[in-house]
Amino acid sequence: TRPSIEVGMANDSGNAQFPSLTPGEARAAEQLLAYFDHNEPGSFVGLIGPRSCGKSTLLTTLLAPTSGRRVRTAEHRKVVGLLLDAGAAKLPDGKSSWQFLVLNVLDLLASHAMPTERKSVNELRSELMRVMRPSARTDGDNRLAVAAFAHHFRTAFPRLVMNVFTLSNAVLVVGIDHLEHAPANQVAEWLEAANYFISAPGCTVIVSADDAAMLAKLGQGAGQSAGHTDPSDSGSAKG
Repeated sequence: TRPSIEVGMANDSGNAQFPSLTPGEARAAEQLLAYFDHNEPGSFVGLIGPRSCGKSTLLTTLLAPTSGRRVRTAEHRKVVGLLLDAGAAKLPDGKSSWQFLVLNVLDLLASHAMPTERKSVNELRSELMRVMRPSARTDGDNRLAVAAFAHHFRTAFPRLVMNVFTLSNAVLVVGIDHLEHAPANQVAEWLEAANYFISAPGCTVIVSADDAAMLAKLGQGAGQSAGHTDPSDSGSAKG
């Protein structure tokens, strides 16, 4: 399932837990926190709404609170968030958005992991850096290297989330904001990169965008993806 949440809705209920949010934003926050407690593998959240309706404010409040205090779910789990702005991401030369996203998630894992898990995280990071490093490999060899990393990551990631976050009564939330502002040839890749994370219980991916603008970007990018490496397998990205 891929639920979507509208943040511009009218709502007369109180928002004591989120005094800086509008009633509609607070209701959306409560829905998200409830979802974090009960999400199932294979799903992610679409946070949709027109420009300036409060999507970024909501994500910042939940994933990067200015108070420094972690938000907690309804069942009192800590929310450990990673918030990336797809429209402003500075990708290293020749690097793709899926590599940028996975590298940031690995760095977050390393910052919270105990030494045993940190060793596994560092091994994955080293493997990813080898995939990212320019080489004389053929396109076929590059695709095989990406597929091998994807398999390794997907095998290890659920266990790492369990040991680093779930057992410490926390949930991991990866937020991708302003997806409609990403270059057209990267929008599909940001979405495909979410497939790296949604297999892990205790991890939620939130994609925030103006859906009409994002669909337009997907249409523009469909013709630009030839030869583009898909992080989810050894094929090409599809818009």
